[in-house]
Amino acid sequence: MKHFAVLSQILFFILIGSISSCKYEEGPGISLKTKTSRLTGTWNVDKITESNGTITTPTSNYSITYQFEKDGRGTYTLEILGINDVKKLDWEFVDNKKKLKIAYEDGNTITPTILRLTDEELIVNTQENDRWELSK
Repeated sequence: MKHFAVLSQILFFILIGSISSCKYEEGPGISLKTKTSRLTGTWNVDKITESNGTITTPTSNYSITYQFEKDGRGTYTLEILGINDVKKLDWEFVDNKKKLKIAYEDGNTITPTILRLTDEELIVNTQENDRWELSK
């Protein structure tokens, strides 16, 4: 019985430690899903707030979409007037999963800081201090 109590306490502390590492500046406080499973899927850019305060939102004339696959690959699609520019990408979490490194097939790499990551909402802050808000 003592062995079970000790094992239960160890598992409890491991669980608490893994839950506390799920926190981003804007949440969520607790998530039972892994960061990879929350990120995996298709994300539409809803709003970009530039560091100078300019706000850009996609219109019927253009859209920006990211597709993140569980294996660390994905695509970036910029659609303008019905014409798609699609680029392959590789992604990974860096800096203790606080940042998302995205390497595009053309050699460009970005590493935005993740402010919020839920099943339906992703908010990042770019190196240029622009805020990108995306939704599934």
